[in-house]
Amino acid sequence: MKNVVVTGANRGLGRELVRQLRARGDRVFAGCRQPTDEVATEGAEPMTLDVASQESIARFVEDLKGRTGRIDLLIHNAGIPHAGEWKTSEGYGSLEFEALEKVMRTNGLGPLLLTQACYDLLKGTDRPIVAGITSFFSSLGGRNEFFANNFGYSMSKVSMNMWLRSLALLKKDEGLRTVVLDPGWVKTDMGGPDAPLTPEQVVAGCLDVIDGLTDEQSGTYIAWDGKPLPW
Repeated sequence: MKNVVVTGANRGLGRELVRQLRARGDRVFAGCRQPTDEVATEGAEPMTLDVASQESIARFVEDLKGRTGRIDLLIHNAGIPHAGEWKTSEGYGSLEFEALEKVMRTNGLGPLLLTQACYDLLKGTDRPIVAGITSFFSSLGGRNEFFANNFGYSMSKVSMNMWLRSLALLKKDEGLRTVVLDPGWVKTDMGGPDAPLTPEQVVAGCLDVIDGLTDEQSGTYIAWDGKPLPW
């Protein structure tokens, strides 16, 4: 049995991650801004967490340390696509610090600070893994015209990609592995009903990638179906 932390666990991919992890017998600490009864019914331990708040992160980790001495897997799933109206508050010509900062804190900076705060717990196991759910729209080598005018989301995901890659190099000798996972276009609140992929198939694929992650793959960018992706 693994001890797993999942952020953004109350809906979409996060909720499905909780369900599949519990189904295989893992202990799941489900972090979300507003814990719900539905998460608890999956057998997870719902915990209050706002990744955009350093104070919330500190309270979450203090609570976590009171429940366990180790974390085997930390999955950063929490995220927001934008801070205001779609392609308005962050569209070129109307960019504002407040909107950009909110997205960056949630998608990039907060997950980094949460990982840092959890590091003692991650060191409590031999081969810890930190996984980040990113987006192909953050790929510098890919085509991302759809998000070309959404600066906040794309930049925030690039930042997470970078620190996950850096952490893999920095902590390699301590046994830590990281992976950047692209879930594709999924039927969630963010992806919408027209998306071709279901949360069930994407989460199953992501967990297969995590379970089979090699030292050589640590710090790389991989699609939910196991295919390597360009940075």
